[in-house]
Amino acid sequence: MANMLFLLILLVVTQAQATDTLHCYSIKDADAKNNCLARKRGESLPCYAIKDPDQKNSCLAAVRKEDLNCYAIKDQDAKRLCLGSLKQDSMPCYAIRNPDQKQLCLARVRGDRLPCYAIKDADLKAQCLSDRAK
Repeated sequence: MANMLFLLILLVVTQAQATDTLHCYSIKDADAKNNCLARKRGESLPCYAIKDPDQKNSCLAAVRKEDLNCYAIKDQDAKRLCLGSLKQDSMPCYAIRNPDQKQLCLARVRGDRLPCYAIKDADLKAQCLSDRAK
């Protein structure tokens, strides 16, 4: 009986994790997909598969919850996105020039999906929706 209960709990947890990462697997860009998977799983291993240094630093900052990696990002919009998301502060978001990145930042700070629907880039929208999946 205890084994049956354990298997049932394991199945439910596995199903929940698969649902949480569903949007991540729809992302075509490999770096963005690994970033998404790392955030959803809360583990840094997928971050190390990211080739773009700015995306890798953003991923590591999000998973480790440390802003040191944000400051290593060269692209100013990406740096603001990283800092705004990590510190839950909308001020850096409003300084982002790229409208899609601005909406992603605001969605992460506010904790809601509404800004995600204003994102035009399909991969970024999928990442945003995955961030907000409950």
